[in-house]
Amino acid sequence: LNAARYAASVFMANHPNITVNLVEIDDQGDPAVAAIVSQTAAQNSDLIGLIGPAYSGATFVSCPFYRASGIASSNSSASKAARRKANKKS
Repeated sequence: LNAARYAASVFMANHPNITVNLVEIDDQGDPAVAAIVSQTAAQNSDLIGLIGPAYSGATFVSCPFYRASGIASSNSSASKAARRKANKKS
């Protein structure tokens, strides 16, 4: 989170006409929670990208919502191969 805050501050310093707002969404690494918060986040038309989810179980249930909404995500620590394949765009 600190790295994202830093990157946003550097970006805004170099692009003063653009504002980046970081919003924290906590799925708690729990697929049941991720299913709820990802649906809500995916409905936010101002959300263009996210860092996470951090765990394979949460990734498996949330990626379909983010993908359907066109939200880019980076989740390098969700490494279970079967889940990566399940969430891969066809």
